[in-house]
Amino acid sequence: MKIIGIVAEYNPFHNGHLYHLEQARAKTGASHAIAVLSGNFVQRGEPAIIDKNARVLMALRAGVDVVVELPYMYALSSAGYFAGGAVSLLHNMGVVNCIAFGAEAKVNELEAVANILRREPQDFKSALRGNLSLGLSYPDARARALSSYDDSFDILKGPNNVLGIEYINSIARLGSKMSAVAIERTVPHIGGRAGRFASASEIRKSLLSGRLEDAGSFMPGFAVDILERAGAYHRLNNLSDVLHYRIRTQSSEELCQIAEISEGLENRITHFSRQFASLEGIISQVKTKRYTLSKIKRCFLNIILNVRKDTFAMAQKHGPAYVRILGFRKESQALLAYIEANSKIPMITNIKNAKHMDAYTRQSLESELRTTDIYALSADKQGQPRLDGREAEYKTPIVCY
Repeated sequence: MKIIGIVAEYNPFHNGHLYHLEQARAKTGASHAIAVLSGNFVQRGEPAIIDKNARVLMALRAGVDVVVELPYMYALSSAGYFAGGAVSLLHNMGVVNCIAFGAEAKVNELEAVANILRREPQDFKSALRGNLSLGLSYPDARARALSSYDDSFDILKGPNNVLGIEYINSIARLGSKMSAVAIERTVPHIGGRAGRFASASEIRKSLLSGRLEDAGSFMPGFAVDILERAGAYHRLNNLSDVLHYRIRTQSSEELCQIAEISEGLENRITHFSRQFASLEGIISQVKTKRYTLSKIKRCFLNIILNVRKDTFAMAQKHGPAYVRILGFRKESQALLAYIEANSKIPMITNIKNAKHMDAYTRQSLESELRTTDIYALSADKQGQPRLDGREAEYKTPIVCY
C-alpha cells in the first residue's frame, strides 16, 4: 500500500484540484490518497465559502480515500505554521509515504531554497534584517534577501512554491521519512483564468456575485452539484458585528495578547474600528505595506475567535493533538483501521468519544468546536433556519461516499 498525503482547502474544489490529484497519483503510483483539509477557516484569513462537509464530499467524489481535518490553529496561520501543522498531522498518522503539492518549480529547486532558509547563512540574515527595517512585509523581505544572497533564486515569487518550501522544511525538521513530490503547474493563471482552469479566488468571486454558471465552468460537474445543495455562502464581512463586540469589550493590552498582533497594530485596529462599521472597511484602513492582506485578515479572525498568543504558541510547539476523520470512501474503509493502528496521536471518528482522551486533546477539540459556532454566524442569511454551530458537529455523521 502506497499512500500520498495532500494538503488542501478545496474552497471550492475545481478542475485544477482534480488535475493535481490525478497527476499526483500517476507520478507516485499511489494506491490511496489522504487529504488534510482546512475546516471552518482558511489560510488567507476568511471563512471557507461553504461548510467543510460539502468540501469533504467533493474530495471523496474526486477520488480522495480519506479526509482529515486540519485544526484552525494551523489552517488559520502563516505558510510556515500552516505547513508545519499539516505535515505533523500526516507524519503522525504513520502511514503516509509522500506529500504531493502543486508548485511552479521543480522539487530539487525547492529543496535548494529550503536548505538555505533552514540554515539561514549570515549574508541572508543580514539582508533579511535590512529589508525588514525598510518596512517591507516579512514575505517580501525574505524573497528579496534570498535574491540578494543568490541572484539565481527568484523562486519565492510563486505562491505555491512558498508553501512547497515550507512542506519540505517541515518534513526535515520532523526527521520524517515522507518524501516531497512537486506537481508542476503547466497552466499559467494570468488574470486567474486559463482555458478550463481558474484560480479558487476567481471562482469564489463569481459565486459571491451570483454567477454560478460562470464558476461552474471551471469545476467538475459533481462539485457543481454539491455546491448547489450546500446552502448559504460564508463571508468574512458577515462577522463585522462580532468583531466590533470583541474589540469594544477588550482593552489595548488584552488585544496585544491576541495571536499575530504586534508592533502597535492593536492601536490601528481599535482606531479604525471606531470609524467603519464593516469588517472590510476596517481592513482596508489597517492594511499597510508592512503587513500582507492575509495577515491582517488572520489578525481579525484571531480577535473574533479569541486566539491568544500563549495558546497559539503551545499549539505550534506540540502540533495537532489528534487525527479527526471527516470523511472516507466506502471501498477505503480498511484504511481507517490502518491509520488507527499506526497513528502516534488519537484518531477521532466520533467526537462524543473524545471525553475518554487526555485533557490536552479534549481541550484542543473543544476549542475547534467553538469555532463552528462562529463560522455559522458568517453565513449569508437566507432560506429556512438550519442546524448550525457545534450542534451540527455532534449530529452530523462522518461523510461517507
